[in-house]
Amino acid sequence: MASARCVSLTAVVASALALLTGCIPVSGPVAIGTLNGEFRVAVCKELIVESAYASVREPGHNSVRFWEASGQVTIPAGSIVRLDEESFGMELGLYSEPTLTSGSKLWFTFLGKLDPNTGTIAEFAVPDGGVQDGMWLTSDGEIQQSPCF
Repeated sequence: MASARCVSLTAVVASALALLTGCIPVSGPVAIGTLNGEFRVAVCKELIVESAYASVREPGHNSVRFWEASGQVTIPAGSIVRLDEESFGMELGLYSEPTLTSGSKLWFTFLGKLDPNTGTIAEFAVPDGGVQDGMWLTSDGEIQQSPCF
């Protein structure tokens, strides 16, 4: 348990340093939702990604990483993707389907090459009542019918 806390603390510190230096945009151009019951991520601006990961913390539980992927890929603006190897085009290291449970928090980090402007971090707080299938939760807390507008 101590090593998991150390890794989580390291990730938080690294993300905080990136935020303080202004290198990686927060509340990035990403939205999350489900379509026909399957989790999806909408990318609203082009991202050149070399590695990515996502974590979820459900109420009363510790944060758990549910997705890791690596390998250079360009995700075009407006893409709606599943986080699996086939549709994302990266080598999948870890994946389990998250749920959008009321009160849960999810974090997505997309890291580009050494150019800090190609990465993004997005945090999502799932509101009371969750997110209905076919709707999108933006990183600024809005629920919308369209993910990128």
